[in-house]
Amino acid sequence: MTPRELRDLRTGRAHSQRQLAAVLGVAGNTVARWERGERPIPRWVDQVLAIWQELAVCQNELERAQITNARLQRRLQRVRA
Repeated sequence: MTPRELRDLRTGRAHSQRQLAAVLGVAGNTVARWERGERPIPRWVDQVLAIWQELAVCQNELERAQITNARLQRRLQRVRA
């Protein structure tokens, strides 16, 4: 993962460097150093962020399913009324 990819991933999720650092269990300034290219990004960061992204996709799918379920239940209530 490049510094630019890390920054794009973080900003795409609307997270601050400190928030991402908390997710990764590192100091806030560590993420800043990775993004500036001052320190190499460890390989494990790729793996953790891949899981993080997958969990976000799953969460989005769950939220959509809940919205769809709520709409279907409202329609069913109207039909029964």
